[in-house]
Amino acid sequence: MKKFLVYKLMGSDLFINHALRGMELSYKLLGTRFTNFILNNTVVPLFCAGETIDQLKADIRDHRKRNINVIGNYICEGLSEMNENDI
Repeated sequence: MKKFLVYKLMGSDLFINHALRGMELSYKLLGTRFTNFILNNTVVPLFCAGETIDQLKADIRDHRKRNINVIGNYICEGLSEMNENDI
């Protein structure tokens, strides 16, 4: 249910038009650490594997065990090259 609500919210024009301003305001009012904590414990896990390469690899392994295909943007995640044997 959480995923459905988040996807619906993120597809709305109101969210699309004001999300960045809302984040900037939250960073100013609540601070970077608290805002990132809120994001990392609500919506980030729905879209990202984690903040480190090890978290990405663990997430890919978990998905593969469930027969779920995964696309990892290895350049953005910090890997110099794609190597299936490392995962």
